[in-house]
Amino acid sequence: MNTKKFVATITLIAATGSAMAEVAYPPEVAFTSTKTRAEVIAELLQARKDGLPTFQRP
Repeated sequence: MNTKKFVATITLIAATGSAMAEVAYPPEVAFTSTKTRAEVIAELLQARKDGLPTFQRP
């Protein structure tokens, strides 16, 4: 009897997990850039020139 309850519990947990996996989280939001690539690069170069910390990939 305990084995049947255990199998039933595991089956319900698996079904619940797969149902929850279908929901996109966080919801996708459309993104529209307000700057051109050239404007961003110009801001980055200016920040470097001003001595501000900038992120650099290793």
